[in-house]
Amino acid sequence: MMIGNKPNRGGGGVPLKRIAIIGSPEAGKSTFARQLGDITGIEALFAFRQS
Repeated sequence: MMIGNKPNRGGGGVPLKRIAIIGSPEAGKSTFARQLGDITGIEALFAFRQS
């Protein structure tokens, strides 16, 4: 990702605290969120896509 004219490589920015997981029901969002939280400590927020 680029910020200004320099790539953002995570060295000096604000640490990531939360992400949004968007997907259909039964797509594995909860499993992914638990694994992500266990490994990184990042909190996941859910949004359900309607078809």
